[in-house]
Amino acid sequence: MDASDWLRLTDNPESLAPFCTRPPDLASFDLFSVHIDERDTGLTLGFALDSLPGRPPAEWTAEGLNAFEFFLTFEGIAHLHINGWSGSHADAVTLTAGASGGIRTEIRGDGLSASWDARRVRVLRTRAYSASRHE
Repeated sequence: MDASDWLRLTDNPESLAPFCTRPPDLASFDLFSVHIDERDTGLTLGFALDSLPGRPPAEWTAEGLNAFEFFLTFEGIAHLHINGWSGSHADAVTLTAGASGGIRTEIRGDGLSASWDARRVRVLRTRAYSASRHE
């Protein structure tokens, strides 16, 4: 499976189509947020890109927006394992078809690893914004 095939595993693959020429490699984004909700056995990942995606709407560029983010929400989490999370960059984020029709997710990086199975995943809240640049 190609690194960009993950989007077809979501409930709403059309959510990123207007902005991207092809599904992005998740490792090219900054994984800036992980929220685990034990009440609903859910997990949400926040991904940010310090540029606009390949096909930004004209109004984004006209407004001077220069960054993009979206969230992936996983439902029905099982077999959650997290090891060594220290704010390191995620070198690989993969979603694959798991056993019994679910989604297997793995995150790997220097000093970190995480994995889980989910019943379903969907793209939630895409947004372009203006980010300041520090040199």
